[in-house]
Amino acid sequence: MRELKPAVTGILVASAIILAFVAGSQIELRDDGPVEEFTEAVDEMSKQAQ
Repeated sequence: MRELKPAVTGILVASAIILAFVAGSQIELRDDGPVEEFTEAVDEMSKQAQ
């Protein structure tokens, strides 16, 4: 895996935290669990980062 710049890494981490919070606040509205939601979000971010 190629090295990421610290700023890019920080943005990805912040995005993951924000997405996890948003997904967590909507658990009662969704049929699937927060783990699936978070996994999908991480997959989407990794696709965009490439």
